[in-house]
Amino acid sequence: MDPCEEFGASRRACVFKDAVKRLNEVSLHARGAERLQALGRWLAALKEIDRETKRTGNSNPASPRNSESEEMATSPRKPYMALFYDMESGGEPMNFRDVFLQSRALEHIITSLILEAPLDEEIGVLVEIFGLCLAGGQELHNAFISSIQDLAKAFSTLSEEIRRSDLLELAQTAVTGLKLSTEAEKLDVEMFFLEQKMSDKQGVPLSKDSNEVQKLKEVTEGLTSSISGIEQKISENRQQKEKAIKYRDSKASEVVETEKALSSEIQALHKRKEQLEAELKEVNSALSSATARHINTQEEKAQFDEASSNIVAHLSIQEEELTKSIAARRAEAGVASTWLGFLEDTWLLQSACLEEKTKAIQHDSQEAKLQFLSIASMNLSYHQEEIKLLLKSLKLISSEDNETDSTIRQRFLETENQVIRVLKLMESLSDEVKTFEIKEDGDEVEKKLLKCIGAIDSFKTELRGLKRPELETGKVNSPVSTSPEVRDEESKAEPDGQEAEATDGWELDTLEEAST
Repeated sequence: MDPCEEFGASRRACVFKDAVKRLNEVSLHARGAERLQALGRWLAALKEIDRETKRTGNSNPASPRNSESEEMATSPRKPYMALFYDMESGGEPMNFRDVFLQSRALEHIITSLILEAPLDEEIGVLVEIFGLCLAGGQELHNAFISSIQDLAKAFSTLSEEIRRSDLLELAQTAVTGLKLSTEAEKLDVEMFFLEQKMSDKQGVPLSKDSNEVQKLKEVTEGLTSSISGIEQKISENRQQKEKAIKYRDSKASEVVETEKALSSEIQALHKRKEQLEAELKEVNSALSSATARHINTQEEKAQFDEASSNIVAHLSIQEEELTKSIAARRAEAGVASTWLGFLEDTWLLQSACLEEKTKAIQHDSQEAKLQFLSIASMNLSYHQEEIKLLLKSLKLISSEDNETDSTIRQRFLETENQVIRVLKLMESLSDEVKTFEIKEDGDEVEKKLLKCIGAIDSFKTELRGLKRPELETGKVNSPVSTSPEVRDEESKAEPDGQEAEATDGWELDTLEEAST
């Protein structure tokens, strides 16, 4: 059956919200053969998407990166590659796997398996679904299935005195913590493509690499937010664990108090029984001595014996009921202990997965930092050599005497603007480098970066110390002595020179403010 048709929508425009709602309803109410059929359909869809993902090398075959996404979505031979759109938030289209992971279908199926033990056919399907949707390996998934079967056996013996909904909610929360995150997978794919681009473009100028550096920053921020979300889930699981422990302790204290009350009550009844037996002896002795009142005493004795028998029978019934109550409380304590063990195992599995993911993220972040610092070192060294050549050119221009003043001035300003532009690029790149922690006793790349950054101020000082050429005032202020053509050319050139001089002063002031 087509996933879109199963959810009540057309193949080309599946609504994400309706699909999630349909999945939740089917997983919540499916039982027996209907549940097995639903699991089979979901497994087939997940396998098809997994094969397509491995073929295309993209975590989301329906994303815009894949040029065949529209063909896969409309092809009748690939019904499980239908696209789902979130009309409220927008964003990229999602496939069935994304919808399945963001719904509560897996949690509801676990609840159904606890209420009704899984069949042998369902166990194999569940193991394959867990391998596609949960973290961990096959051994952990098999252990998880065994834990679910143990919970189903323990839950069948549970009475109504413990709230079943609370225990089922704890199990659902544990499963949610093990589910794979589609957002984290998309971030991993983005990281992979960015690393490929960085490796392919090692020799590209800084103006193109700055975009890649910005994308790396965005990916780093996304990974940081993902880590914070996972840490929040861990804290929630710990709170739930503490609640379960407190609940178990409160129940144990209640059982102890009940046992104490029953013991005191039984002792009081034994004392009363002894008193009644003593009174009975007194009545028997009085009966033997009071033969004159034999008839009346026999009637009183019969009535007294009947009352005593009723009391003893009543006490025996109460004792049996109390014994049954103690056995029921012990069974409930065993169920609670089994549930607590399941939650602790799940929490340990989540902690191991999180630790492994955190180490991988830290390793990738360190590699990205080293790549960025290496590229920055190369660019700063290149610009440093470029500034040295430009400063030499400025010194040569200032010392030339064989050209006109206007030509020298124009060449000087052009070269000076090039120096200022390169200094700005070096300062911008040094600001990016300073966001990382660079130590003076670090590796060769860090030492080289610190040396290049420290050379910026010396270049500024050297630039300001250069002798600037000046135009002769007579050529500018005496337009009468020149021909009309020369006056027109000088009047056109003069605003450009003033604008260049103003721009030059503003550029130098900007560099001075940035350095301070």
